[in-house]
Amino acid sequence: MRITLFILLLSTSIFGQTKIDSIFSIEFPTEPERYEFSKKNEKGIAFYSNNENDSFIAMSMIKLDGESEFKNNLPNLKTLKKAYDKMIKAQISAMRKKTFIFKDTTQIFINDFIGYKITYQDEYSGNQNAESILLLIDGINFVATYSKVNEFNENN
Repeated sequence: MRITLFILLLSTSIFGQTKIDSIFSIEFPTEPERYEFSKKNEKGIAFYSNNENDSFIAMSMIKLDGESEFKNNLPNLKTLKKAYDKMIKAQISAMRKKTFIFKDTTQIFINDFIGYKITYQDEYSGNQNAESILLLIDGINFVATYSKVNEFNENN
């Protein structure tokens, strides 16, 4: 199964598509940096690209037993919602540590897959300053986040 998620990032120079893994790829406005991580029972790969105005991050993360657990317990809509609730809570907490305040969550569909878009706002002005897209596919968590450094462009 292959799904390609394109997030159009407006920029004067677009580098090619970056393949995160066999399922997920994304376009960054500049050449992204790559890092792999492993902690407790999770491992993953992340790419990030920052400039003076914005920050772009895309990552793929899996629990070490996540894929087999997922295949043994194929989710129905109720268990999928529970899994997303955990992902959303973790993402909101991580973004809060970076001073992004949770604003809203919206269910989205990408190529017949259910996902969620989370928006964040500035604590003082109430203006939107970041958003994340979460996807759970075959037991793998995919997260793409765009956030403000100095300027937030909703089109990005």
